[in-house]
Amino acid sequence: MRKSEMTAVMSTLQQAQRASAVIRALRHSWVEIPGHEVELLLEMSSEYADSATECLINLSGEEVSHG
Repeated sequence: MRKSEMTAVMSTLQQAQRASAVIRALRHSWVEIPGHEVELLLEMSSEYADSATECLINLSGEEVSHG
């Protein structure tokens, strides 16, 4: 893997870790947040996770299969 690819992978992994932290925080504090905001944050996190997964798969050279 080239250095530029490794940099992209590391950046993607860091962003995925941040998204995961947001999701964990939501799980513990969702009762204090209005329902529509929880729904929006979960949707954004889900979209980001899908994007990060697709990016990593593309970098690995495998095909992406959308279920």
